[in-house]
Amino acid sequence: MTTLFDPVLLGASGGLELISFLAGYDHEVTLTRRSGRHTTTMRVRPSVDRVPPQEIHQRHELVAVPRTLTGVTAEAPFLTEDTLVLTNDPTLIQESRPAHVKHVRVVVNLNDADLSTVDSEVLRLNTRVYKAAKENSANLVGGTFLISVLGGVSEGHVPHPSTGLFTGLGLALAHELTGCTVRVAVDSSRDLSTATKHVVAETTAPRGYPVAYRVNGIRFVITPKPVRLDASPTTTRHEVVVAAGGGRGIGAEMLKHLARTGASHIYVLGSNRIDDVDETMLTEDEQRFAARRPQFIRERTTGPGAVSVPEAVAALRRIADARKVAANLAELRTHCGPDGVTYIACDTRDSAAVRVAVDRVFAAHNSVDLLLNIVGTTKSATIATKSVEEFEFVRDLKVRTYTALKQAFAGRTPKTWLNCGSISGSFGMSGETDYSAANAFLNTASAYAASRGCREFTMGWGLWGEAGMGAERELKAVLEKNGVLTPIGSAEGVAHLGRELAVMSPRTSLFFSGSETSMLSHFAPGWLTDDAREPTGVPIGVVAPTGRPSDSTVAPAAFRFDTVETTPGKVVLRGVLDPERDRYLDEHLVHGVPTLPGMFVPELAIAAAAHLVPGRVAFAFEDMEFRQFLRVRRSGQPFSVTGELVAENEHESVMCVTVAADVLAPNDQVLVADKERFRTLVRLRTTQPQPPAWLQTWREICPVPVGDPYYTENPVVRLTGIFNCTSDSRVHQLGASAEYRLDPAKACWLDGWHTPAVLLDAMARLAALRVDDNGRTPLLVPNKLASIELYGAAGTPIALHATPLHSAAGAPGWHQVVAVDANARVVARVRGLSGTVLGHVHATTGEFSSYSDSE
Repeated sequence: MTTLFDPVLLGASGGLELISFLAGYDHEVTLTRRSGRHTTTMRVRPSVDRVPPQEIHQRHELVAVPRTLTGVTAEAPFLTEDTLVLTNDPTLIQESRPAHVKHVRVVVNLNDADLSTVDSEVLRLNTRVYKAAKENSANLVGGTFLISVLGGVSEGHVPHPSTGLFTGLGLALAHELTGCTVRVAVDSSRDLSTATKHVVAETTAPRGYPVAYRVNGIRFVITPKPVRLDASPTTTRHEVVVAAGGGRGIGAEMLKHLARTGASHIYVLGSNRIDDVDETMLTEDEQRFAARRPQFIRERTTGPGAVSVPEAVAALRRIADARKVAANLAELRTHCGPDGVTYIACDTRDSAAVRVAVDRVFAAHNSVDLLLNIVGTTKSATIATKSVEEFEFVRDLKVRTYTALKQAFAGRTPKTWLNCGSISGSFGMSGETDYSAANAFLNTASAYAASRGCREFTMGWGLWGEAGMGAERELKAVLEKNGVLTPIGSAEGVAHLGRELAVMSPRTSLFFSGSETSMLSHFAPGWLTDDAREPTGVPIGVVAPTGRPSDSTVAPAAFRFDTVETTPGKVVLRGVLDPERDRYLDEHLVHGVPTLPGMFVPELAIAAAAHLVPGRVAFAFEDMEFRQFLRVRRSGQPFSVTGELVAENEHESVMCVTVAADVLAPNDQVLVADKERFRTLVRLRTTQPQPPAWLQTWREICPVPVGDPYYTENPVVRLTGIFNCTSDSRVHQLGASAEYRLDPAKACWLDGWHTPAVLLDAMARLAALRVDDNGRTPLLVPNKLASIELYGAAGTPIALHATPLHSAAGAPGWHQVVAVDANARVVARVRGLSGTVLGHVHATTGEFSSYSDSE
């Protein structure tokens, strides 16, 4: 960390850096004093290890707690003569505009709204809802303001990205519309009558948190749960960082922290065109800049082209902001080098401009390690004084920036995406209708993105007291006078940031202290009671730690192909195994590297078959060969799937499918082009064969429980997460058996797949399960397989049976593995698997031994 001292020491230059060092958040500080042409530098390190002081703001995660309505009174009617009705879908309900408005009803239909961007009609409706509250606030005393969001959450508890626009606005209105009952009901139902019953029911309960979710009729309330991360306040190295915003304020403090901890290339996208500012005004010291203020205003307000005094003051403030940006960029360059920091002036709301900026980044780098979405502003004012235009400006700065970034990064997702949100998105705040709506949007949009496999999350900050909006004297004075927010110090803020990036918890996190808790207890009595502080319900939009969806009902397709080339009788599909999109492969490690399971090849084969023989169903895969691993590289692993039609008649089609990929050097140089990795024949028919009955009622003789060796810590093949799907594994005199049961929280990831790929992977492992004379179980990877037969959907639970026991580790034999459902029907059958043993795990101790050690 470097801090610069000017001779006059104005503005406590370097004070924040010194405070951070003294508090223990930085391990060293470089003090540099410039006096004329002379520079004196001194590096200071602590003589003893220090522990940072206790932090004031506690970390919380948003979770959804099942809550039934209590203290219910008579329900209010949904529609009356004095009810204003607004909607984005007139096919559901007709709008009405009575002369005298006592009640407001908003019906938002997100069932068919675009998930990849913000639907323009939805955004316009959000504005109209604010306008309705503004124009009718005086008449709403004693009335009700109800917002029903249909399709706002999936049955898998994943919110629609645009849901937050209305929950955040509703929360802020609940603070401002005193005397009016404001409620928001987010519903998984598509049925209007069901959704309106739910939102009306919310009016019957005593005053509390005004937003509730209904998933399949079950009511949930979003609750902040205290969760402290078990990590030091440091961050892993993010070499390439892109920041939308961050030239000044809290974003600049975050970037300084990242620069100090290893970022080598930082790109800052900002609206301030610092190149247009006179170089002298940009770099002179604070004393000289302050001295020129009267002259600057006098020159701007007199003579040709004169402007008003407020306009001249605003121009001077923009220059002052540009000075802050330039100073922060200079400090970043002391860590990253003169060429390590690039400032790109652009309107972050403009999709085309943002795409040009992002293209510039990717012209120099293959990937982006971290994207910081920091953009935001506030114009705190009540609905009585805040104009519609001001509301849209503040809201759209965050919303349109987010959608512009999504479009610019489409197909090249950053490894980590962090949105800087606000606690106002979860609490609402008086005077912050626009800001609350925008930040609640970030919460739901990031939860949706995370459910789709992106490593994206939102940090809901309180007020930073030493940087950003919290450092502005007027706003800081008002908030401190009202006791609404306890400012977060910059040292504490970057410590929270470092832990969040180190642990990568996928949920939206909030940071607040005792004063915020007191405010919330008054606003929503009972919301933060002791039982609510330790919720046990299912989180909205929760994802597994790797970023893979855990319970989304909108899972991604199995594989994404960028190009499809078809000629008569042949098709070539080309795609990329992406380390972010395909993060589930982090749970299938071969030699410590994410690797595509060989038993996923049938899914690839079906993708090719869909182009050559559409309408026919794959039922068998024969003569499969697994020639070389297909690993996921950090920069992505391009691959191709080639399908060729080798035989066809009116009943059946036969295809040969190969999977190939270049062999690449660490610097991405192609060593071997299109090296074949997998090969199989695929048989397809117009209908799938009926599943045969499993008539072998086994009586297991002397079964011996054996843990699956692939689940243990070992350096060759390690499976976790979705691949940890079997239990009660055992060997006996007739072979081996196990129970297959996919965790429902993970099963949704397979929605849209045509094959039970994880089941097939489990069957291949069972084929190798045995215990040798030394008590060891083999870790085998397949290299050949005679056939796979599929007989329809595979639910759970499923029993797996393998026989005979020992043939899997040697030459192909007559052995088979069958998957049998609860109705004694065969779901899948694997025959003739052989492979290579990479090592052994002791069945009792779990000790690993390499294959050479085992011989």
